[in-house]
Amino acid sequence: TIGVMNRVEQLADRPEGFVPERSSPFKSLVPLEEIIAESLDVGQTTKTVETYYQRLIARFGSEFEVLLNTPIDEIKDVDPQIGEGVDRVRKGQLHIEPGYDGVSGKIRIFGQEERIPEGPTNGEQLSLL
Repeated sequence: TIGVMNRVEQLADRPEGFVPERSSPFKSLVPLEEIIAESLDVGQTTKTVETYYQRLIARFGSEFEVLLNTPIDEIKDVDPQIGEGVDRVRKGQLHIEPGYDGVSGKIRIFGQEERIPEGPTNGEQLSLL
């Protein structure tokens, strides 16, 4: 189907990536709870996400402080995977799946192959007995 992007191309009066001289600098962010949820591969509304969120805010101040200013090594002291997630958001290393025909797009921080192993068992249960 011919979609929105086709119409954008028809109306565009500047090249892609054009930045006006007087434009204000900006940073793109992903909410901390979403970073934690994806980093730990759990739902966004879980108790685990809430626990880590509160731990980070208590230790570093505000959500913006964590997302913009806290050294990555200090975040990794709380959890290495969350630290990696915040680092990727800061660097803009995101996987963007565009939406189409009424389907919302998705922003992912990690691909399945990019996750840090969970430990010596790599997430597998050793045994029950």
